[in-house]
Amino acid sequence: MDDDWFEKVDQSKEIRTKLHFYFHDNATGEHQSVWVVAKSEITHISPTNFGLIYMVDNLMTVGPEPSSEVLGRVQGSPGFADLNNTAFALGLNFVFTEGKYKGSSICVLGRNPVLEKVREVPIVGGTGVFRMARGIAITSLFSHKWCVRECNRVTSTLNELSGLWKKLNRVKYIQHNE
Repeated sequence: MDDDWFEKVDQSKEIRTKLHFYFHDNATGEHQSVWVVAKSEITHISPTNFGLIYMVDNLMTVGPEPSSEVLGRVQGSPGFADLNNTAFALGLNFVFTEGKYKGSSICVLGRNPVLEKVREVPIVGGTGVFRMARGIAITSLFSHKWCVRECNRVTSTLNELSGLWKKLNRVKYIQHNE
């Protein structure tokens, strides 16, 4: 990869991309994708699970069923980080392995108050067509039947060449430049 892209950032035009997809948290079973990796000394007595940290590698699909068309994986680490309210400190990468955005990724990093019906999580970066992405992911409860989250994401990016428990993770807009 050359560094010419950086010189072209000021010449880039910002564009927005709206994405809608689902990802599947599986905490148990044959296709488990969520694992506890750490606990604090007080996790067992904390009403908010403070210090409990997970590592995830979740399936990302077009529809809510796991058999739906695969788009990629959601990989990262949510951890309970609030002593008084149930909320994650969330760091996730949405890695596209198929389709139009294959080879690109979007990074979210921020606070996720998991018990609120509607939540907003910042998009802080990306790779490929989502290089220098920024935007938001709006999340809300989807289903308790499977561990599925629906995503609507809106991202802005600068691009020199072209432009658990079954939850709904709705990603609103993704802006990027072309």
